[in-house]
Amino acid sequence: MTSRRNGISVEIHPELHFVLFKLKGVVYGKELLEVTERTYATLNEPWLYNRLFDIRQFINVLQFEDFAALAEQWPKIAGRVQQTRVAIVTEDPVRIARTENFGRVLPNVTARTFATIDEAEAWLAEDVPVKVR
Repeated sequence: MTSRRNGISVEIHPELHFVLFKLKGVVYGKELLEVTERTYATLNEPWLYNRLFDIRQFINVLQFEDFAALAEQWPKIAGRVQQTRVAIVTEDPVRIARTENFGRVLPNVTARTFATIDEAEAWLAEDVPVKVR
C-alpha cells in the first residue's frame, strides 16, 4: 500500500514488516507524527513493523523535541513497549551524526543510517521470519 500526504509518502511492506516513509521538501515534526500515527493505526499488529525513513530529499531539520515525541509515540502506536528498529537513508554527514545519538533519546529503538534503501531494507529484514508455504 502506498499513500502520499504533503511531503511524506508512505509504503507498507507487510512481508518484511516495515513501513517506508519518504520525506521530500519541507516536512515538520508534527506532520510526521500525524502521518506515522495514522499509518500504524491501519496495521493489525503494529508492534511488528519497523520504520524506514528515506530523508535524502528532505530539506529542513527535525528538532530534538521531534525525536523525543517519536520516542514517546512508539509505545502508544505499538500498543506496548516493544523494541524496534529504525533505518534512516541519508548520505548527509550531519544527519548521520545526529542519528548516531538516537540511542540516548530512544531507549527502545535501534537506529542505523544507510546510503541506500536496499541496504536499509536488508538490515530491517535480518530478523524477519521466513514464511514457508
